Amino acid sequence: MIPVLVADDAVLTERPDGVVCDLLGSPPAPIALALCLLNEALVDGIELQPPRAAWVLQIRRSEEPGEMQLRRADGRRVELVLGRIELERWMYFFLKYTRDGLAEVDHFDADFDVSELTVKVSCSQTPVSEAEARRRLGLAPHSKPPLAVIANTNEDCISARSRDGASGMHAAVASGMTQTKWYAPPLDMSEPRGPFRPEHVSDGDRYEISHGHPVHVAPAGGRHGREHLVGALSLATDPAVREAGIDVGYALDEHTLRAPEISVGNVPDAPGWARGAPLLAVEYADRGTDEQDLQAKISELLRAGTRLVWVVRLLGPRRVDVHANDAPPRTVPGGDMLEAPGILSRPVPVDALFDRDRAREITLSNLLAEQGFGSLEAARAQARAEGHLAGLCAAVETLCRTLSIAVDRAQLATLDEAALSALLAHLAEHRTWPR
Repeated sequence: MIPVLVADDAVLTERPDGVVCDLLGSPPAPIALALCLLNEALVDGIELQPPRAAWVLQIRRSEEPGEMQLRRADGRRVELVLGRIELERWMYFFLKYTRDGLAEVDHFDADFDVSELTVKVSCSQTPVSEAEARRRLGLAPHSKPPLAVIANTNEDCISARSRDGASGMHAAVASGMTQTKWYAPPLDMSEPRGPFRPEHVSDGDRYEISHGHPVHVAPAGGRHGREHLVGALSLATDPAVREAGIDVGYALDEHTLRAPEISVGNVPDAPGWARGAPLLAVEYADRGTDEQDLQAKISELLRAGTRLVWVVRLLGPRRVDVHANDAPPRTVPGGDMLEAPGILSRPVPVDALFDRDRAREITLSNLLAEQGFGSLEAARAQARAEGHLAGLCAAVETLCRTLSIAVDRAQLATLDEAALSALLAHLAEHRTWPR
């Protein structure tokens, strides 16, 4: 069964690079309800049929989480196939639009290999300036590069309004695993909170929650994921660290759930989301990182009690951005050292967060320091001394058994290397235990 939505005010337009679906004054409630039915597999699809259009848009559900396809099904029907993750995002958008009577964005684009689908709505929030965006995020004034440039390191994820040269700034808030770009004003902490809470997210779900709104977290690429482990080695083995984890979810408050890529401190050995915040949080920023959400995440962690947030920049020269509540942000370049007083007992080379071999050196140094050794050579020297002492004790016991001499083990355990050598010489010469 495929319900047909007759959208009186909608306009479907075909253009060389894709399709534009302009909903104009069409109410969002019927679309939201139809998407909910489709998400629960209670219908086979949805058919959006503007009365004056020469063709219709049919939306179907795929069992593949990240799948998204746009194809011409026949002469008058265009078929859109959405995977579970993408369908949930569309459903949430129209549900919130129905509840608030105002959409968070005025349009979003779904990119495919050879075409693009643009969905427009008429009632949306007004864009804000860069200065206002930074004020709402609690960030210091920032001259360059402009936020419109750093809003997303994926060059494709810039706003249509910026490309058109209009005033105001719309940033792509999530590109995610698929190619949908949602154009919206920066995070507005004064807007009504969303309906979601940490308990609505299950372990393994690819979502965080910011101010009650879901944030899709795409899987990390090869380099990005590899560096998580590299960085975690150096930090988790610091002698002062007793708790550390990767992708631990923190319920920062009743409307916020964030999972730093590396957390140090407050990592409980228990199921469920951790309460509070880590002492040190580390994020890796690579191609495609949503810079706007990253800045919001940093602010939320610091407000919740995190002392330091390190952002490891994988694009460009090696460097780490350091954020703290009691100091302005600063950048530490490759070759320098990072410090976390009260959290880590030893400085961390910036390079150890990038380079596997350097991380292994620091890991070994940390493990040795925890055992009281200043270096690997110091550990080797002690091992040689202990081995020589054990060899002398074994020689004394062997000689005593050969000569049938009773061994005073209590006295033997108190002797140092010089005394054991003297005892061995006495036994060989006098064939009796010294009195």
